[in-house]
Amino acid sequence: MSTRIATLLYVVAIAYGTLFSTAAWQVPEDFRPLAWEGLRNASRADMLENVLGYIPFGALLAASLGVTTARSVAIGLTLLAGMLLSLSLETIQAFIPGRDSSATDVLMNSAGTFLGALGATFVDPRRTPSGLAARIRGGWFKAGTPGRLGAVAVVLWIASQLSPFIPTIDVATVRQGFASAWRTASGARPLELWQVTTYACYLTALGVCWSLTAREGRPRLVAFSAVVLVVLALKPFFLGRTLSLEAFAGFAASFVAVAVLDARPPAMRAVVGVALLCAGFIVYELVPAPGRLHGFNWLPFRGEMNNTLKGFMSMLGLAWVFFTLGATVRVVSPAERHRRREALGGLGVLCLVALCEWLQQRIPGRYGDVTTVAIAVAAWLLAWRIPASGESPVATRMVNGRV
Repeated sequence: MSTRIATLLYVVAIAYGTLFSTAAWQVPEDFRPLAWEGLRNASRADMLENVLGYIPFGALLAASLGVTTARSVAIGLTLLAGMLLSLSLETIQAFIPGRDSSATDVLMNSAGTFLGALGATFVDPRRTPSGLAARIRGGWFKAGTPGRLGAVAVVLWIASQLSPFIPTIDVATVRQGFASAWRTASGARPLELWQVTTYACYLTALGVCWSLTAREGRPRLVAFSAVVLVVLALKPFFLGRTLSLEAFAGFAASFVAVAVLDARPPAMRAVVGVALLCAGFIVYELVPAPGRLHGFNWLPFRGEMNNTLKGFMSMLGLAWVFFTLGATVRVVSPAERHRRREALGGLGVLCLVALCEWLQQRIPGRYGDVTTVAIAVAAWLLAWRIPASGESPVATRMVNGRV
């Protein structure tokens, strides 16, 4: 990914986070765009959040411009772009109920843009985000297709935990994110065993995929544990995400399981990983929830269109599971059996997910949806569509059918 593409994607993310609303836009009776509230009256947390949110934008754009432009010019153009972007989005916010259009935000966004641009002047413009990602992947994962599959599976899991990717340092929001864990720890809320089971199954399977695709000689268990713990600890600092003791209990179980499995043959690890992903999915799908019975939805993406934010989070949470399922099977499969296993596995995924979704019609509070079936099958197929390059030695040693 080039720096320019990364900049464009970050602009889209800023616009999404700034303008997202479940309420219909309307012209307010008291139309006051860009109201100045004064720095003394503004929330310190909001000010810091607005500065931090635009630092990556400033860094990315300045790095992109710095390839062909003098540093001072790149900083000036980046600052101007940040001001215009913030000014445009804050003006549009005046039409969104419940949102405030503030000149203070424009000032803080501009400050963040400037800091990011200034920091980018100390970075070699030839070092693009894609180059950094490639170095990280190359340092921790195997070369070729196995490493790609493992890295994508980990990134998808991280995305499923932190989506919709809107960071916050608002004290009330962060406190609410920690509330679930605190209530469980204090005894005010019981520990949900089904959630512990789901986390344990999913994280163990993720650890198995990591161990199958990680570069030899690296502390795989340590790296896997560090990434999981950091991501779980960051969840309260993202809108719509909470920290739970169930997640840490599930991680503790997965740590032991991955440590035991790490010394086992790759084929055995893969079988266990596949079984645990399926088991975790079944538990998650069939546990009752508060509410009534619902019929099966045959209209694709109907629920996602009614609630875009929740639907996006749900799709990512589903996609990583079945991509990791496909990646785990592909890594230990010889190349000549790929097509057969892709087809048979896809049929198995279709049947499993369709059955679980259909059974949800008889489970209170659950919604059977054809969209879930489509996303699961698509994620499975995606794991087999990544271009082959340097197939895993594990697969090569298994040509004789030991998997």
